[in-house]
Amino acid sequence: IDVFIQERKRKGNYINYSCAYALVFLLWMGSLTLAQEGVWRESLNSIVYSTSLSLDGSTAVVGTRNDGVRAYDQRGQLRWEFFPRSTVWGVSTSEDGSRTAVASEDRHIYLLDQNGQELWSFRSSRIFQDVALSRTGSSVFAVDEGKTAYFLSGETGQVLWQTTLRDTSDAIAIYGGDTVRVLVGTRGAQ
Repeated sequence: IDVFIQERKRKGNYINYSCAYALVFLLWMGSLTLAQEGVWRESLNSIVYSTSLSLDGSTAVVGTRNDGVRAYDQRGQLRWEFFPRSTVWGVSTSEDGSRTAVASEDRHIYLLDQNGQELWSFRSSRIFQDVALSRTGSSVFAVDEGKTAYFLSGETGQVLWQTTLRDTSDAIAIYGGDTVRVLVGTRGAQ
């Protein structure tokens, strides 16, 4: 860079090129920092069926076929593990990562705290396909393979209401804190 800048200096374009190279250098350094701090890999030796990320990226949660739920910090360090009795089909974490909801093939929805400890569980007569947690963790929405959708209290795990869907749902999302909106996608293309 020095040689090139000195050559340009002789031609009278020193300021334009030095500013451009300084900008390129800063962008390059920023990308190196992002790559070093924001990328990590972990081999779980199991199929990953679900993932969830807290809003600030401090907590990444993974649900696997071999009945495991694992939470990692932003550097990829394992924070906690939770093992229900069967495949984990869905996970969802709150905005700050302090609560995680788990949908398991063992017919349970689990709500976990920031350390992966079970706060409560709710059992259905059918396998749970997916779960969504409000940003504050105050509301849990879950769907089972029997076409039933459950809206649960994040505090107690009690059913606040439930409804029967037209078809089985594999994908749900929830938006909001105390007041929420729910989006459900079904196998019947609805």
